[in-house]
Amino acid sequence: MEAGEAARDRALRAALLAEVGLPAVLKDTAGTGSQNVYLVRDKSQWQAALDTAAEAALMGRLFAEPYFSGPVYSAETLTWAGHTRLLGVSSRLMSAEPSSREEVTAFPVAFPTEQRDALERWLGQVLATIGYTDRFAHLEFVLTTGGPEVVEVNPRIGGALVGEGLCRALGTNVYEAMVEAAVGRRPRLLDAELPGGPAVAFVLGYPAEPGVFTGVTGVERLADMPGAPAWYPTKRPGDRIEHLTDSRGYAGIVYTEAETAELATHRAVAAANALRVRTTPLPDQAGDPPGDG
Repeated sequence: MEAGEAARDRALRAALLAEVGLPAVLKDTAGTGSQNVYLVRDKSQWQAALDTAAEAALMGRLFAEPYFSGPVYSAETLTWAGHTRLLGVSSRLMSAEPSSREEVTAFPVAFPTEQRDALERWLGQVLATIGYTDRFAHLEFVLTTGGPEVVEVNPRIGGALVGEGLCRALGTNVYEAMVEAAVGRRPRLLDAELPGGPAVAFVLGYPAEPGVFTGVTGVERLADMPGAPAWYPTKRPGDRIEHLTDSRGYAGIVYTEAETAELATHRAVAAANALRVRTTPLPDQAGDPPGDG
């Protein structure tokens, strides 16, 4: 990098820091599964994160936003012609900072009626402000001491087993509404009286160590546990697991049901604790001591 270009780069970094402030989060605008997300608390971490991101294979472009303290939630909404219906909110339990890896999700969170209604109005205002219409949205937000703060808005149903959980917990096939919206017809889901179903929860199954995925032990124990737990594999034996700080690292999902999202979470965590995701060292780590991930 030439001197002039380096000076411009430093100026841009300084201007961005002044605009966003610290602590902050740097992230890929088109990323998923917590990939290429950097929590920065001081200027040295800011510079290190920018340098790391400059070498990363971003799917979009680098974006900076303030860091908000508090629990993370995901709202699942459906919007049509300016009207938004809140279908429910998922809890998002994360690992310790700084990785904040997604680990446990449950749906629907049982907010008090007044708070849920306020969230629905706020979410509708957020989507209206950005000109959002005629589709599902998956909005992540942090519930801070000053109220909810937007983390990101995704033009889709949530990933992993969020869609399956919506269908089961609401008692309807939400993908029918996706098709109706795609062909330009007002989705019936916007006005439907939903029969409801069980609350759901799922845990992402990560190995203890990176390596070559060899399989999962303990699956046979799920039959004796409450909540009808099931293991949904997302990787095959022989797949490489190199990243454990984001969702690229999980090999499958443990899914359970219960009367409430809280009870479903307890069952899902208990079931996940009975399993072990196994790996062997990667070929380029053959000289290292073997791990038992």
